[in-house]
Amino acid sequence: MYRRSVAGGVVAGRGGPRSSGTRRSVALALIVVIAAVLLSGCLRTEVGVHVEGDNSGRIDLEVYFDQLTLNQANISVNDMIKVVEAATKSIDGAEVSAVSAVGAKGFRVSLPFDDYRQLTQSLTTGEYGGMSTRLFSEFNIVEGDEGHWSMSATVDPVGIRNTLSQIPANLSGSASQIDASTEFVFATTLPGKVLRSNADIVDGGTARWNLKGDAGVTTFSMENEPSGLTPLQMILIGVGVL
Repeated sequence: MYRRSVAGGVVAGRGGPRSSGTRRSVALALIVVIAAVLLSGCLRTEVGVHVEGDNSGRIDLEVYFDQLTLNQANISVNDMIKVVEAATKSIDGAEVSAVSAVGAKGFRVSLPFDDYRQLTQSLTTGEYGGMSTRLFSEFNIVEGDEGHWSMSATVDPVGIRNTLSQIPANLSGSASQIDASTEFVFATTLPGKVLRSNADIVDGGTARWNLKGDAGVTTFSMENEPSGLTPLQMILIGVGVL
């Protein structure tokens, strides 16, 4: 069981005017690539997507390594944080910090986005040094009528492993690849509360899936309904009272 904490409570953040949607989309794709570079030899990777009612939100990424892997790769968590900070320096509102868990250390990066529709391209396509990179083969969020939302996504661990296999050892710091012990956690939070989902855990408006590195192609799905009365429902109730 991982207990997450921000080391020292120090977070590197960047404020200022909000950047354009295109700039954010490119940056989101870039951090996915950086994550893939650093993923080699990791214990656990967590990807969290949070969407607010105004369509904005953030994507959070946490990557954990055991100390032996860090020693073998001759790299520290602070070194990783510097790489991620450099990759996200153009993003207003980006936050990077160290995290720790039982027997593991790593980094966390939180990136804001203006519109959830940016995520589809950012999470399903990307290129780095001529290599094709992606976390999901399919990813879609849909805002329906009267406060209903849905999400569907497909992750292919084999595809992630293929991406890692293209990365030279001098970039990843380790020749090891994702194995059966590697944990992958994906969570999505949408407005309202989860009505139905194939998630392992559901809590309010959040659905959470837990995978192992040897898992095959996996599809995630969730549907959310309003957590309170919709305007139409309030009107109907008012008419009924009258």
